[in-house]
Amino acid sequence: MQAADLAAHLQRLSSDVTPYSWFGSMFNPTHLLISRSRKLPVMLKAGRGQFLIFTRQEWEQQKAPAFTVHPKLGIHCQEIPVIGYRLVPCPQSTGSEPPSLVSTSV
Repeated sequence: MQAADLAAHLQRLSSDVTPYSWFGSMFNPTHLLISRSRKLPVMLKAGRGQFLIFTRQEWEQQKAPAFTVHPKLGIHCQEIPVIGYRLVPCPQSTGSEPPSLVSTSV
């Protein structure tokens, strides 16, 4: 991806989530983004025709998310389709451990 394409992608994502009205709330993970080696707690927010996948760091820094999920096209990272990743809902907490502290090893 060239610099101009990346800038256009980030601008498009920023326009999906501006004016960041929900960034004032706490990060509350709704799903786990699972790869071969990691389980990362993430939060999904609806965008235009896609869902935005925010990590804790992106949420706290109010950055546009790198990952998106399209209903028919799957998971993308900066507009490039990726394989080997999946989303699963966070397990319901029993009160002993918040879902944001889930182990990152598989």
